[in-house]
Amino acid sequence: MIREMICEGCPNGCRIRAEIENGAVLSTEGAACPGGRRDIQRRLREERGQDRPEPGRPHD
Repeated sequence: MIREMICEGCPNGCRIRAEIENGAVLSTEGAACPGGRRDIQRRLREERGQDRPEPGRPHD
């Protein structure tokens, strides 16, 4: 699934287009800094009601 979001990771407010599969971010486009991907991953976890990565998944 492709999802477009506004990054909240820094003041740039980039429009990020993320390819997501089974709750995992496969790729991102549009981020001006590396924080964009981390922000999208964090927000997806929050949407699923998780405040921590799933067991066996590395931290951002």
